[in-house]
This record gives sequence, C-alpha cells and structure tokens, in this order.
Amino acid sequence: MPLSPDIREQKAGPVNETSDGFTHTRRWKVFARSEMEARALMAKHRAVFIGAPWYTTFGERPDASVVCRGLRFEGDPPAPLGGYGDYLVEADYEPAGADEAVIGGPPKYRLQTSLVSQPVDIDTDGDPITNSAGEPIDPPLTADTDQEVLVVEWWAKYASLSAAYQEVRPYRNAKNLVTWQGAPKGSMRCRGVNHVDDVVVSDGIWVKFNTQMEYREPIDTSTFPAVVKDKDGATQSGELEGWDTLYADRGTRKKGPVVATIQTYFPIMTSDGTEPVREPVNLDGDGAPLASSATPVAIVRRLSGKYLNFSALGI
Repeated sequence: MPLSPDIREQKAGPVNETSDGFTHTRRWKVFARSEMEARALMAKHRAVFIGAPWYTTFGERPDASVVCRGLRFEGDPPAPLGGYGDYLVEADYEPAGADEAVIGGPPKYRLQTSLVSQPVDIDTDGDPITNSAGEPIDPPLTADTDQEVLVVEWWAKYASLSAAYQEVRPYRNAKNLVTWQGAPKGSMRCRGVNHVDDVVVSDGIWVKFNTQMEYREPIDTSTFPAVVKDKDGATQSGELEGWDTLYADRGTRKKGPVVATIQTYFPIMTSDGTEPVREPVNLDGDGAPLASSATPVAIVRRLSGKYLNFSALGI
C-alpha cells in the first residue's frame, strides 16, 4: 500500500442545473485493500459519503446546497486480486432539502408544538383553587397547554468524538443565558443534545446533532392576577423567566419571632380566636395571614438555575 492515499479523480459526468441547485456525478479511482477501506479513504481524504456536501477536487469551497445522494464502489478490474487494487468510485450529487442540515451548511430550525399537562393551584383570577370548603384540591388539578418546541439540527467539527460529547453534555436542561433566536433570557430550555451521525475526516470528525428547545413565554407581573413575591417576601416587578414556577401562598400557620436564631411558627387562629384554622388560608408572602379583601399572593421559585450560551454550539 502507498504511504499516502492514492486517489485519482476521473472524468466527471455532466452538470445539470435545476431550480434549486444542480445534479452532478463525480468519479474517482482509489487504491485500497478492500471496498470497505476504499469507502473509509474517500470519506476521510475527500469528504465523499452519503449526505456530504459537494466539494472541489481537493476539498475546498463546500457547496452545502448540493449533497451526495448515491455512492457506488466497483473493483477495477471487477475482482481485484485478494481485494487489493483500484476501486472505481461514483458519487451522485443532488440539491439538499430545504430543511436538511448538511456539513458546511447552516443549522436548520423547525418549530413544532407538543401537548403538556401541568399541575395548577391558581386560577385565572389569581385565586387559590380549592373545593367549596376551602380545602386544596387533592390531587391538584392539571391544565393542558401547547408547548412550543424549536427543533435544531446541525453538523459541527471536532478533534474527536469525546471532545464533541464534552462540549454538548452540559447543555441538558440548561436555559438560555442571553437572548437567543429572539427568546429572552431563561425562556428557552434545552432538553439535551442528541448524537445523530458522525463521519471521520483527515483532520477530525464531523458530528451531526439535534436538540429540542422548549419555550415558555415570560411572565408579566404587571398583568398577573396576583401579587408576586419571592421566597423572602420581596415583591417582584417586570417580567419573570418563562420557566419560573408560581404557587399560591396559603397555609395554616404563621411566622413568629426568631428565638435564638431559630424561626418560630404558630397556628393561625379562627376569627373568634378559639381554635386553629383547619383549612389553609391566604398568606401575605411573608408568613402572615392575608386580609380576605386583599389581592392573593403567589410565590415565585426558580427550580433550575443552569444558564448557558446556546450560540456557543454554533446554532
């Protein structure tokens, strides 16, 4: 075997222009010990494999609008002695699909929706959801809603497959650190990055990924039907992140004084002061009973605090 690959391009077929690109058949002869080795050499040293973009003879200037759709290997002569000899390679190129991610091309995006069910304890008026006796519903009610999902597919080049894994692994369940694809910080959550395909080339490996980014609309506290406070009782204003969680502030006990650095709590008594209340009542966001005429309070909690810059993935 030669020390360097012996790959010779042959006379190509005609280039046929189409409305969205061109079709073309290219031919090579490659010296190899088997058809399998011939395939590996063509992929590694000429970037020729199913789904690869069209390249010039020496691999420059990829045209991501045209990709390899067909690939044929044939011994020349048909049965090289012991598999050792020349193999004729023919690659058919056709226009790439509008939504198809190809090597050297941009990421592809597709918007879809999925139906999700979420537990709810506040109605559209901001009032806690209870039965006619004021008890919380058990189990909690759930509401169906359409979840917007942005599906992204792309190719990226790495030194090795392990390097690719190390880069994408932290993105699972991360939220966008900055505005991304028009979505404000914290409104997009990555379900995880999936390895779809990979191809080894002379200077590394191309890896195809896809991911699903779930979107939730930011919460406008100015129009939310309850006073929104954080866990420390501070009133929140402006927009909350779409993935923040809100729940009605209700209970059967109230905060007492701090004694020897320990927070104390006492039962909330009925209006006549004769006994503790039996059902949860509205609280003011700071551990005290809320007047019946006052606007209900909802507590916001942030259950996921991992933020990453999605653009660092090249998407």
